[in-house]
Amino acid sequence: MSQRRHSSSDGSFAKSAGGAAGRGILLIAVAVILGVLLLRNGFDDNGGGSTAPPTSSSTETTISTNTTAAGGGSETTAVTAPASTRPNNQVKVFVANASGVQGSAGRAADTLKAAGYVAVAGNAPNRVQTTTVYYTEGYQAEAQGIAAALGAPAAAVQPMPTPPPVADIQGAQVLVMLGPDIAKPA
Repeated sequence: MSQRRHSSSDGSFAKSAGGAAGRGILLIAVAVILGVLLLRNGFDDNGGGSTAPPTSSSTETTISTNTTAAGGGSETTAVTAPASTRPNNQVKVFVANASGVQGSAGRAADTLKAAGYVAVAGNAPNRVQTTTVYYTEGYQAEAQGIAAALGAPAAAVQPMPTPPPVADIQGAQVLVMLGPDIAKPA
């Protein structure tokens, strides 16, 4: 029986082990990045398949927003919205600034975009005292989810009047008349 050496005196074992450790760390880093991307974007295939759209069952969506307070701290708000009958990316929302708080409609639209909605911001012709979320026929559940995402009460959800309070809602199914009750200053 011959005696074998497990390493040579030239340090090749250390080089080999160091390379393996580097590859292991790289593999872990790639796995963590992929995990973060999958969790952030979800497991939606959006590739067309034959997947049925979600229904108004007992599932709910939790939306979390982070804001920076004036003193430098941060504030986290989590809102649970009722499930809608359509995926959020199939619902167009027009957020009209009716609060007088500059930039608040853009911030509200950004909140809705973060939740997956197609949202645009604009100005309302008139100011309102409280926020109202108007919906076109068949979009009540989506409007309730949008109201919850923005922190508006359920009573704020109303059918769209004829004519709408904003002349051009750009094809949106849901109109948010953003009032000072939930408008966020810069």
